[in-house]
Amino acid sequence: MQTTEDPVKYEQWKSEIERVRKIRDDSIIKEYLIPEDKLPPADQLNMMNVPRESGIMTEKELTITETPVYILAGEIAEGKYTAVETLTAFLKRATMAQQLLNCVTEFLADEAMKLAESLDKTFKETGKTVGPLHGIPLSIKEHLWVAGKEANAGFVGFIGRVVDEDNLQLSILKKAGVVPFARTNEPQSLMHADSYNNIFGMTWNPHNRLLTAGGSSGGEGSLVGFYGSSFGIGSDIAGSIRNPAGFNGCYGYRPTAQRITVKGRSGAGAGQITLLPSIGPFTQSADDLELYMKTVTDGKPWEVDCTIPIMPWRKVETPKSLTIGVMKEDGIVYPLKPVFRALDHAIKKLEKAGHKVVTWDPLNSKEIYEMALKSFFADGGTAQKKALEISGEPWLELTKYALSHAKPLSGLEQWEQNAIRNASRIAWFDKMNKEGIDIIMCPVSFGPAAISHECEHWAYTAIFNVLDMPGSVFPTGITVDPQIDAEDTFKPRTEYEARQRDKYLRAPEKYIDAPINLQLIGRQFRDEEVLAYTKVIASAVLGE
Repeated sequence: MQTTEDPVKYEQWKSEIERVRKIRDDSIIKEYLIPEDKLPPADQLNMMNVPRESGIMTEKELTITETPVYILAGEIAEGKYTAVETLTAFLKRATMAQQLLNCVTEFLADEAMKLAESLDKTFKETGKTVGPLHGIPLSIKEHLWVAGKEANAGFVGFIGRVVDEDNLQLSILKKAGVVPFARTNEPQSLMHADSYNNIFGMTWNPHNRLLTAGGSSGGEGSLVGFYGSSFGIGSDIAGSIRNPAGFNGCYGYRPTAQRITVKGRSGAGAGQITLLPSIGPFTQSADDLELYMKTVTDGKPWEVDCTIPIMPWRKVETPKSLTIGVMKEDGIVYPLKPVFRALDHAIKKLEKAGHKVVTWDPLNSKEIYEMALKSFFADGGTAQKKALEISGEPWLELTKYALSHAKPLSGLEQWEQNAIRNASRIAWFDKMNKEGIDIIMCPVSFGPAAISHECEHWAYTAIFNVLDMPGSVFPTGITVDPQIDAEDTFKPRTEYEARQRDKYLRAPEKYIDAPINLQLIGRQFRDEEVLAYTKVIASAVLGE
């Protein structure tokens, strides 16, 4: 494959890379770093207990960071915690996350502390909060705009591009009282299922540092999965919220495209409109997903963004017994044993809770996935290549993989792909109605989080971007146990399938402790139902 790499040109950009790395490093509060003698050994994979073992955080601070937003916001409103002490707790934990996992591109500590102090002053003087999220710390993916900050979107050539306004979702959330305190990592091109770029490097998974944090919102997934942020904002055009939420064991939500605003973001290929991106939340609970969506929608983004419909948040009733269609595979890469363990565990829990679980067979999933791969780069990858060419930076392996699908389409060829998309949306919708399905439950991926640099198969999430069916991701409590998850008797149907599955099967011990989340998929523009059902299903599966 011909690349745009130019070592001479790239050498001239290295001082800019060092400059933005220094901005990140200077933004770290040094007293919150784990002392060298208390750092976990290099061969320790699971980082989840480090905050308790480090001695950096008090028990109160640990409790704050492990409390879901819908509870924490109420406790702040009752005066149990101040905005300053809440922010301090998350800054400490997020600093550890950066030290161990490389997930943060910049801390906003000074601005955040001033805002938290102002919120505390308002509360002290009036006895009232400024909004439903008063004092809640929030992190945001780097390519989503923060006024006065650079947004490079993982491209070296975009370094230095300062934006003059906040992402619209961020702006609405700030009016509701959030305190933005960290920006997080993403991959080169924003089209990897991990988060690795030539500026900030690789982001790791807090449950197992051999594994990817996913992508492209992997910085958010890693940070929220580590409980280093209460709310995170990511984006999703092929699974970039759901993939990292699943890999890092937290909750995530991809809204229907154009249900809520995506105004205020950087990237390449802005004119691609066949598959539209969504911006949505990473959280620590299902209730928080709903709280996020309701808060942003209540902010009436359609009054600022003319590209979205006027669609206030609806209150919906959840049936006492849901009919859940279980899609066990995508028909392209058959799931591995730990995924089936999670599915079986969830099915048993749901049936015990009185829900009806039926089989859902996917329609034309291979054709849908191929349509997605063609349409992402219908320009032959020109927009991505031009962004990479600015600096002449090296192409990373997963960038090469993504752009290997780039073939220019004529106008007629793209219309043909759009026809596949539209017909598929109608067929899936009609099938759900005919079979009386309330929601589809399926894997987030065929296996657990991949070894870093190895995640190639996006179909379990990307097909639902084509179908524009909103989807949540929730933890099951199941994690990889190599003692019971190594056996596999499935005979691969294609060479591609064998190659993807063999990555795990050749060394299952490397995936120890990787969480297995599941995905819930609903009807287009029925976001309220998806999140209402997610609360019920997650509660049943986790035994809450």
